[in-house]
Amino acid sequence: MTVVLVAPDPEPAAEECAQWWVDELEGRGHDVYLVAPSQTNVRAIHHVATQGGTADTVQAIADAMEGVPAPILLLEAAAFGSVVTVEEVASGVGTKVLASAWTSRGDTGSSPREAPLRVIAGVVMGAGSAVHAMSQPTDAGAGLLRVDGADAEAVAGALRVMADVASENQWHGTAWPLTVVAAVRAGVTVRTVRAPGFPWGQL
Repeated sequence: MTVVLVAPDPEPAAEECAQWWVDELEGRGHDVYLVAPSQTNVRAIHHVATQGGTADTVQAIADAMEGVPAPILLLEAAAFGSVVTVEEVASGVGTKVLASAWTSRGDTGSSPREAPLRVIAGVVMGAGSAVHAMSQPTDAGAGLLRVDGADAEAVAGALRVMADVASENQWHGTAWPLTVVAAVRAGVTVRTVRAPGFPWGQL
């Protein structure tokens, strides 16, 4: 299994969570590609260094996807959950996003880590992020996207375009939700998958 672990925040709690994922996944024999600034305290066998900005991180995610065995799991490093859930999602077929029910945050806005989704009959029809407005979301991406081998090139290409747009518009914020937006905009069929029985959340 190939896991691209997406840039932890440079704060102790986020780095601790990211290191836990690296240790657990590598300990179970999975290949982890850590996408994070070079000065991070997180250690992994494979480290794809970024300058830390949103655009550079999105570009590094696309770079990390190049030439690695599919399927590729794009995992938000600040997510906390079960490695078993990651393995179960990996063992499925197609491109899928781990989803949870959307809960409105009223006037406070959504968390920058959240990927609001509009889902119809289990298929993601639209995806948002901190910089992509999403009207009437039904679900939220929970920090894990499985990219099927047949879709990997298209998703990586869409991520490169996303990185250019992020750079041009000077977007700031968490990069992981942009991976879901890129997959949907690439024309890939993205289905939702749930993880009942295992706790999953975001820092």
